[in-house]
Amino acid sequence: MARARKQASATSDSNTEQKGNNRMAASLTTDQIMELLSKTRRKGEYTELLNEFVTSQEAGVSVGEKWPHLSGKKATTLKQGFEAAKDKKEAVDGADKIVVKSDKGDDGAESVYLINLALVEGVEVPA
Repeated sequence: MARARKQASATSDSNTEQKGNNRMAASLTTDQIMELLSKTRRKGEYTELLNEFVTSQEAGVSVGEKWPHLSGKKATTLKQGFEAAKDKKEAVDGADKIVVKSDKGDDGAESVYLINLALVEGVEVPA
């Protein structure tokens, strides 16, 4: 029995060394990091980003271009996240004037945009 444990232990040590070496040798590319970050969730992130947009005094932005770490998320997820953030008590004044719009581009990819109606004169959202 002691021999079996010793063998298993030796095998386990060599596996650990192999795994450790593989981890150290492989570094992540920027694209891989962006893909990983696009799959993560952080509580209150949409509210923080919405507040940043409202206080930036920009009339409109493309979410994927303004915050590249969100570019891998589905448009429906982004739209729901920003729509929900508008109703949070942590949202800054003026968040209710933000329109969250999704649109398909020529390539068929759907993008999400934030538009600050308070900064755009003469534009109303159709009902």
